[in-house]
Amino acid sequence: MNKQTNPRESRPLRDVLENDLCIACGACVYACPASVITPTYHEERGAFEVTITDTNPCAGCPAPCVQVCPSIEVNFATLASAETEGTTCTREGPIRETWLGYSPAFQHNGVSSSGGIIRALIHDSLERGRPVVCLCEDGDGYAPTLLHQPEELDRVPGSIYHAVSFVKIVEVLREASEAVLLISTPCQLEGLYKYIQVTEPTLREKIALVVGLICGWMYTNHALHAFASYKQLGEPVINAQYRGEDKVGRLKLFTEQAKHSYDRRAFDNKSDYYDFRASFSSMANRLRCRLCENHLNVLADIAVGDAWLKRHPKEKLSIIVIRTRTGSDLMNHLQDAGKVQLTTAEATDLSESQSNNLVFGYEARQLNHKLSRKGVATPTFTFTTQDPPPPRAGRLLHILYDLEFHLRKVLRSGRYQTYRNWYPVYAKFKVILNKLGKLAR
Repeated sequence: MNKQTNPRESRPLRDVLENDLCIACGACVYACPASVITPTYHEERGAFEVTITDTNPCAGCPAPCVQVCPSIEVNFATLASAETEGTTCTREGPIRETWLGYSPAFQHNGVSSSGGIIRALIHDSLERGRPVVCLCEDGDGYAPTLLHQPEELDRVPGSIYHAVSFVKIVEVLREASEAVLLISTPCQLEGLYKYIQVTEPTLREKIALVVGLICGWMYTNHALHAFASYKQLGEPVINAQYRGEDKVGRLKLFTEQAKHSYDRRAFDNKSDYYDFRASFSSMANRLRCRLCENHLNVLADIAVGDAWLKRHPKEKLSIIVIRTRTGSDLMNHLQDAGKVQLTTAEATDLSESQSNNLVFGYEARQLNHKLSRKGVATPTFTFTTQDPPPPRAGRLLHILYDLEFHLRKVLRSGRYQTYRNWYPVYAKFKVILNKLGKLAR
């Protein structure tokens, strides 16, 4: 955990922006009393964030932007819902039940991620007249959208791994005439709950239940641009789909003139393998994603992710973590109605499907420590338990991280071929460290 003094003095919002930590959650945009924080798209970083258009009103301001920003500090115990209040919030979060499951209607529809549980939850909510807020296509990309009818489920995409802005979430919730089912990534929910806690407490009444994605990371748009350049598509990628035709590994890139499809799991040769791995690598992540210690979405009522387990190697299953009584009641309703099929998960399933590294935030904690020692702003994540420290990052691991950050700069400069030439060196070095047992697992 990083040592804190006054957050306004130690890590103001400008440090978040300068260090690629903004995730465009929108909290600061709505919290700013002078309305001088606006959404923007950062071309060099290939991602959405915010910008401060005028710093003059900042003098003497109590800085609610700093108070609501999830890239400065997140205290999960203080943000937990009333149902989990007093519960020990470990890095796995409060857990009432853990299931493996799928939806018979959506498991094999060519769109759903893993078992189709989230689509089943959305459809059931709309069918029963409860609105849903989730990401849908919106002009140039995806944005939080309010849905009312079951037919609108067709607007909901499968997995989205590239740059997305969540900024509209506050105004969308304000527009809702009744409490909604909210589908959210971890960082989006952190920002929203901090905003509600600090600035607009009554907005909490607009959220009936949160289904949280168990999230690995989001890529910058450099991932798409780099891959398009390696495949010589000849025109910009305007959209991407990462699932479809019931093939987990299917990647589809859309340009103005054509649709291009690639398998993410089977490659004809080593060059194709490195084209994909280089493009969709840790260097293409938002830095905030690399530093995230909440991949399991501990603030959600129900957290859902992929369940790729050795004993179910070819089955599209979801792992479902129930965190609150409300979440448990809803999942029981779906099971009783035959809309989902559930089996009890084993104690090790969460770590096997998501990795100990993501569950316990090992690499993120190592990177946060490394950067903070250099005086770089990093987020502070506060849980109610003192976890065992991550594996010590020795000299070889520091060299790997230094190489990663160098390649990150090369990628963001648009020198895609230079980056691609160096990527195999990074990948082979990582394999060696893995064999030596130096990497966090």
